[in-house]
Amino acid sequence: MGLKGKTIPGKVVKVVPHKDPLLGGVGVGKSSARVRVGAEKYIIFAPALMFAVEMDPKKNGNTVNVGHIKKQIEPRWFAAYTNPRAEKLVRDRLFEAGINVFLPLQKTYRIWSDRKKLVEVPLLSSYIFVKVVPLEFIKVYQVPGVVRFVTFEGQPAPIPENQIDNLRLLINSDAEIEVTSERFDPGDVVEVVRGSLVGLTGELIHTGAHSRVVVRIDRLDQNLIVNIPMTFLRKL
Repeated sequence: MGLKGKTIPGKVVKVVPHKDPLLGGVGVGKSSARVRVGAEKYIIFAPALMFAVEMDPKKNGNTVNVGHIKKQIEPRWFAAYTNPRAEKLVRDRLFEAGINVFLPLQKTYRIWSDRKKLVEVPLLSSYIFVKVVPLEFIKVYQVPGVVRFVTFEGQPAPIPENQIDNLRLLINSDAEIEVTSERFDPGDVVEVVRGSLVGLTGELIHTGAHSRVVVRIDRLDQNLIVNIPMTFLRKL
């Protein structure tokens, strides 16, 4: 039922907002607002919109104007799975679709029988990151090569901004990065204060005789490990 720009006869009793866990806005079910007009209930569907309901003084308060006010929903980072070895192609397609996309790449040497070449390969195989609002999920799904979002309890799981910042710091540095799915006990939270990784935060762990920093990415079953001199770290 399209009500934008129209009037509803009767008297408004109240507007009942409902929190939608996925969209973060008002809603009944996916996204809506329930407006009581007299004895009748109207369900107005409008994803990511707030609703302005006011009486029309020119008609003795007997009609109601229903308008839409855009609700600002900040885009957040989400991780998505891609088809194997399709990360760069998916990145390009997402970019062409107007999606804010981030694919962490790591420089490494590939050796053939006759030559050695420096190439860029995905740091996290089959993962790509997009910064979107929930209404853009379908736009991401429509891109060939995207398999699905990384989810938690059935919903796409947002990735904290600081963890994306950590990834950017790592790939823009000359640090050797180890990617592992090994489980580590929680360690002291530290920040890098010297060197090319200044600003990087992670957890200090001990493996054998070495102290290393593990950088966790929420909801991904992989950790990034870097060797950083102890004198470059400070405890948070």
